[in-house]
Amino acid sequence: MSLRLQDYEESIRHMLASDERLDSRVSIQIVLDGSELFSLWIRRYEGSFEPCESRSCVCLDDIMRQALDPEALRGIRVLACNLIRDNERIMELTQLTSQGVPVGRWPFTAEDPIPGPWFVFPHPDTPVTIRPLLMNVGGDVQGDSMMTIAMNYGNYHQRMMRMSEALDILSRDYLHEGWGEVEQWAEQLGHLSLTAFDLWPCFARVSAHMAALAFRLGNISHDFIRQFAVELPFAWEAVTYKDWKQAMMNLRCQCEHRFEPELWQTVFNSQLKYVTDKLAVDSPALQFILGIASASFVDSAQQEMVKVQQYGTQLAANHLFAGDSCLLQKLFHRHAHDRWPGGFKKQIYDAKQHPVYAKYLCPDSFGFRDPVINIPLLLAVQCAVDETAPWLQDAYFISMLRTCRSFDPDWFIEAYNLTIARCLADTVFQP
Repeated sequence: MSLRLQDYEESIRHMLASDERLDSRVSIQIVLDGSELFSLWIRRYEGSFEPCESRSCVCLDDIMRQALDPEALRGIRVLACNLIRDNERIMELTQLTSQGVPVGRWPFTAEDPIPGPWFVFPHPDTPVTIRPLLMNVGGDVQGDSMMTIAMNYGNYHQRMMRMSEALDILSRDYLHEGWGEVEQWAEQLGHLSLTAFDLWPCFARVSAHMAALAFRLGNISHDFIRQFAVELPFAWEAVTYKDWKQAMMNLRCQCEHRFEPELWQTVFNSQLKYVTDKLAVDSPALQFILGIASASFVDSAQQEMVKVQQYGTQLAANHLFAGDSCLLQKLFHRHAHDRWPGGFKKQIYDAKQHPVYAKYLCPDSFGFRDPVINIPLLLAVQCAVDETAPWLQDAYFISMLRTCRSFDPDWFIEAYNLTIARCLADTVFQP
């Protein structure tokens, strides 16, 4: 019998993406008859940058420095930027040598670095993966923007709290100057893992922040935004209807203020269609919820919403659960001999006692199959009533979502969309 690590690559990535911490690890163990034969830790990077004692230079960790030969060490290029001042300029640090041999240490300058938070990271061409370093240099910090103040907190939890407060403001105002800093960092640091820079996990914790990031008209590419659902404990299906619609309204306000009266409507329609199409391709379960949210702005979407509402009233529940040819029976047939994901029992039990949620869950219990059946149903109704915060703040929730979605994408997509249609028909939310 042979085991290949690459056969488990997708599962490993899945587990790493369920934790926003840069230093999270996955443990792999081979156990035979209750005895551990082999164990291995896997993390996102091969080595890390560390501050030197004087904090005027950075160095590689001892293990990596000793493992690399001089030529490999010479190939490591290091970039740094002060996140408060000169954030429009990235400088490349020059590695120190001893008798012509690189030593794995990079000084900032001949003088002390500018006070404030410094972000040190590998050049995109560096052949090894190295953990970036956020290093605060003491002194008189210049700058008074929201992000400047937030980034300067040395304590991680304080920094994340202040950044979240700043993102609350940005998500309401697409014209705020703070978006310029966000765009700059996305351009400069976009080649790194999203876990490397605290701002990106901070976005992913809040539904409204992610809806704003997706819909705002700016210079952040969709390819970059798409990675949030891949690299972080985040899923687009956990963004609420309220936040999708508010993001569209804020986009309209942005276009009205930025463009001439005869032009803004065209720009708005174009951006609205572009973003909704991209999101629906990446996450097909969003088709109904995005279509309903855009109905206030697009005539054709209004017509489609009426059809969805009628379908939700008459047919959606039967299509899901009733008869031998319903979607639930097809789910059972597709996986008659498969091992189903377990867990989430308490959450499903509690949801079935809820005055709103219970109606939209599966009316019968099927034991170990219940998580796969009910997670898309529960998530959809919680999106309708603006109650998805636990999904974005608990790695276990996102892990279960991804596991059940991967087990049967077709059921997840159909169940989510049809539950949104049922909620619309029952006026659980107002379009």
